Amino acid sequence: MKILTLRLKNLNALKGEWKIDFTQSPFIDNGLFAITGPTGAGKTTLLDAICLALYHQTPRLGTISATSNDIMTRGTSECLAEVEFDIKGKAYRAFWSMRRARGKADGNLQSADVELAEVESGKVLATQVRPKSEEIERLTGLNFARFTKSMMLSQGDFAAFLNANEGDRAELLEELTGTEIYGQLSQAIHEKYKAAETTKREFKLKLEGVALLSEAQHSELSTQLNQFKTQLLTVNTEIVSLREQLQWQQACEQNQQELTKANAALVEANNVYEQAKGELALLVAGEPAELLRLPHSALSQLCEDVQRIANNLSLKQEQLPDLESQQQKRQAECESSETDFTNAKAHQQRFETLINEQIIPLDSEINKLTNRIETNQQTLADAKIKQGKAQENHQTYSDELEGKKRTLDELTTYLNVHAANGKMAGEISGWKEKAARFSDDESTLAEITKKITATQQLKDSAVADLAEKQHAKTNVVALHQQSADNVSLCESSLNQLLSNGDTASVNADITVLNNNWPVLASCEQWQRLYINHKNSHAEKAQRLTSLLSNIETLKQERAELAASYKATQSHLKDVESLIKLDAELAHLRQTLSQGEACPLCGATEHDASLMNIDVPETIAKRDELTRSLENIEKLGTQKREQIITAEFEKQQCEKVIAEALAAFSQLEADWQGAMSSLNASVVISDVESFHQLQLNCKARQSRLNAQFSNIHASEEKLAEAKNKTLLHQQQIESINSEMALLTAKVSQLEGQLNDFHTTKSSIESALAHNRSTLINEIESVGLTPDANITEWLAQKHKDVEVFQEKTHLHSTLSHELKALKDKLVEQSEIKAAADKEAQLYTTRIQEIEAQREAQRAKRHDLFPQGDIGAARREIQHTLSVKEQRYKECDTALREAQRALENATAQLKILTAELEEKQQAKEAKQVEFDSALSQSPFADETEFLSALLPYEERQRLLQRKQLIEREQQNAQLLLNTATQKHSTLLAHEHATKWQQSTAEATQASLNEKDDEKDRLLAQQGQLSQQLESNRQAIEKQQSLINEMREFETSYDDIAYLHSLIGSASGDKFRRFAQGLTLDNLVRLANQQLDRLHGRYQLTRNTKDSLGLSVLDTWQGDVVRDTKTLSGGESFLVSLALALALSDLVSFKTSIDSLFLDEGFGTLDAETLDVALDALDNLNASGKMIGVISHIEAMKERIPTQLKVIKRNGVGLSALEKCYSATEN
Repeated sequence: MKILTLRLKNLNALKGEWKIDFTQSPFIDNGLFAITGPTGAGKTTLLDAICLALYHQTPRLGTISATSNDIMTRGTSECLAEVEFDIKGKAYRAFWSMRRARGKADGNLQSADVELAEVESGKVLATQVRPKSEEIERLTGLNFARFTKSMMLSQGDFAAFLNANEGDRAELLEELTGTEIYGQLSQAIHEKYKAAETTKREFKLKLEGVALLSEAQHSELSTQLNQFKTQLLTVNTEIVSLREQLQWQQACEQNQQELTKANAALVEANNVYEQAKGELALLVAGEPAELLRLPHSALSQLCEDVQRIANNLSLKQEQLPDLESQQQKRQAECESSETDFTNAKAHQQRFETLINEQIIPLDSEINKLTNRIETNQQTLADAKIKQGKAQENHQTYSDELEGKKRTLDELTTYLNVHAANGKMAGEISGWKEKAARFSDDESTLAEITKKITATQQLKDSAVADLAEKQHAKTNVVALHQQSADNVSLCESSLNQLLSNGDTASVNADITVLNNNWPVLASCEQWQRLYINHKNSHAEKAQRLTSLLSNIETLKQERAELAASYKATQSHLKDVESLIKLDAELAHLRQTLSQGEACPLCGATEHDASLMNIDVPETIAKRDELTRSLENIEKLGTQKREQIITAEFEKQQCEKVIAEALAAFSQLEADWQGAMSSLNASVVISDVESFHQLQLNCKARQSRLNAQFSNIHASEEKLAEAKNKTLLHQQQIESINSEMALLTAKVSQLEGQLNDFHTTKSSIESALAHNRSTLINEIESVGLTPDANITEWLAQKHKDVEVFQEKTHLHSTLSHELKALKDKLVEQSEIKAAADKEAQLYTTRIQEIEAQREAQRAKRHDLFPQGDIGAARREIQHTLSVKEQRYKECDTALREAQRALENATAQLKILTAELEEKQQAKEAKQVEFDSALSQSPFADETEFLSALLPYEERQRLLQRKQLIEREQQNAQLLLNTATQKHSTLLAHEHATKWQQSTAEATQASLNEKDDEKDRLLAQQGQLSQQLESNRQAIEKQQSLINEMREFETSYDDIAYLHSLIGSASGDKFRRFAQGLTLDNLVRLANQQLDRLHGRYQLTRNTKDSLGLSVLDTWQGDVVRDTKTLSGGESFLVSLALALALSDLVSFKTSIDSLFLDEGFGTLDAETLDVALDALDNLNASGKMIGVISHIEAMKERIPTQLKVIKRNGVGLSALEKCYSATEN
């Protein structure tokens, strides 16, 4: 790593911006150079700038941040540091800067701006503090600590390593070489070893914790397990047999229920059929009329169709004249709109021809002329701007020239008048320092005066406090006696109260009463429950008696309704039989033929009057009986519901009564137990006595609480009195201590006052003498100071600064005047050229505008409307309106024609359809009349009266089908159940299984299941024991295998721990540090050979990291490093520092080295040796910078970087060639 350039601004005393290029002459000519200058001038600031640019910190100030920045020059608002450095032939730039808010010197510090970039490509590598620091360390291999020990040896760091003890030297080696990893490795090995030991102990504990069965135990358990398996097989066989028997018995019971249910269903289906015979007879009676239903329906539908079509035909004939008139009107409108549309379209075509062939070309030409005018106007405007700007600049420079001339004349006059201020500049700084010392002495004198006053006040205050404490002590002694008397009174009062019982006995009685309160609360609740249950019991008993009577009455009424229901139902069946018989006879009459014998009696004639039944009266009677039956059934249902409700309420009453009786017993038992615990004999039903018991307990508790409170209050008063007595005693002791301290303090303050007066006299004498001496010096140069010499010197210092500033300003103005004159000539030339250009473009614009106006006049003659778009839109709108009108008229015409055509076609269709329907009607009428004549009905009216309504017929048909289906299903169920019964009885064990019930079989099966569960549980326990033993064997074998594998790694870590492991990390760290120190000694001895051949470093055998010096001129005598002289110590330290630089630079070659001081302790001969050594290093290719104020150094090193200290202003500067502003 090599430093190429350094740029800094406003750092410490170096105000301004400076840049040093180490790649240019004189540094490139001679790599060894000296940084020289007075003490405090800012030589080390150059090295601080390098550290600041790279690492954002300095060896003297540490990290520089927005909260801590003491490196920025006072009175400035920004500072920066920038370094360009080379690593392996590639240049990088590191930048750091910080500024204050608003660019003001008193503004708040802002966060630092940092950057790391490649010089050649400009590629930015980092712009934040942490990433930049990490990237610097990655590129250079040096952190800040290693950088300051390898490239930059700061003040006081030369002998730090040489004189360090063993512990400090170890820390330095670790810090500088980054060998902390060895200590971390040692600690990590130790931790792994400890963890391995713990794991090994855990393995042993796990193996010891594995319990295995013996061979005898394993054999016995296996035998028992086989026995249980055999018993389980037997039990399972028995369970299967019992389950089969139980299933057969349950199937028999279920089959018996199915037989009973099937028989009942068949009987019910037959009963339903018998009940429905009367209604089903209506189907038979209505069959002849049913045969004529379809012909009659078709005839009725045709009559309706003929009437509907005739109505539609009449309506269409009325609409036809209107449709013909509407069609003619639409035809005329369509022809008119078509003519308008054709004319509008022709007008549009003429308009478009004019626009496209004449107007648009004219507009294009006008636009081109307008663009040319605008272009020339823009050029003209630019020329006028140049003209005005040149005029303005000329006037500005003229005014500025006149102002600077006046200022220069004023400065010349001022410098001539105040020439004396320039002569005084060399002396003012020394006078100010002496005056500052006067100010310090005066401040010290004022401070001592203040201390005398303050000490006197403290003494007076202490004396007053002492008198006050004496008075307070008298008062506290009196209070102490009063407190002692009060203690006696309180003890007497407490003893009187304790005569009726002490605190413990009273508290015990209160505790007993407090424990009784929950019992009393429970008793109160029990008594309330007892009374509630008693009332409920009486109420429910009374209600139960009423319900029993009511239930009996309801049952009698329901029995009467049942008898009435049966009688009415029987009567209804007789009436329905008559109606059914009449229907059958009617059906049979219809089947008779004229002249044929009756199938029943063989007669050819019957007397109709003998067979007629008054059917309407019978049906009315049937309906009346049906309604009566429904009413009786409804009343019976109501009675049954009332009986059920009453029965349920009766059960609830009985349940409440039973619960009340049970509660009485429990509550009385609880009550007796509680009364025993309370030592009372109150009955649970006696509310008044229990209430009196509660009042007595409350009164007793109140008395005990009062007694306890009085005792407690007396004890508190006694304790308070004793506390006051103790407090007063402590106050007396405290006051005595404070009085002793105050007495000592008064004596001490008197001694301090005497010392202050002595010091004050001494300072006053010295101040008067020094002031007199300074006034004599000032008067010796012809000046007379004011009474306030500090202000007078400050004013003179300002006068000197003003004189110097005006001198500098005079020189600057002289140069600026010459430059302004040259600028005035230049602006005159610019203005003349701009005037000529403006005149040219003005003439050209006028010519083009004349051409444009001629074209515009021609366009107006051809197209006066002006706006093509508006005219085109208007014409297009007119065309669209006429086109739309034409389309609407055409559409209306087409619709009118279509309506007329539709109406004509519908008339033809309706006429044909009417004729067709009339013919069909006549044919159907003939067909129906023929069928009616062959039916038993005389006319259509008789047919309609005999025809059942369609819905009624459908209902009767569905009922008939349902009844027949129910009969078939019932018969099928009966057959299935009978067949299943035969199958069950045919089982081989049927006779045996019939001898026992299903309940007995279930009991036997449950016993066998219990036995099986017991055997399975025992078998499971044995199997679990054997399985656990197997798993334990596998676990033991697995642990043994794991332990064998672990022991291999354990042996390795144990051996490694014995070599380098330790809890503190010292074992491996010291070994590594020893190797590092050997390497360092080797490198240092190589440097010593170059510096001075007399001494060599060697390791101290007694001290692992100790160093000794081998004196080769004294027979290789080994000396302690502490015996070296100052010059010898510097040479050895320099060799170590250079060796450390080589050691630290293991990653990056160090090609720049800066040494800060350390040469002042060398004599002339040793200094020559050191400088010779530095020349040798320079010859090896290193660039070396040495900071020193030693004259011999300046003489031996011709290349020097001088830091110049300005007199009296506290600032410094480099030579002008390094100023960044001038370069």
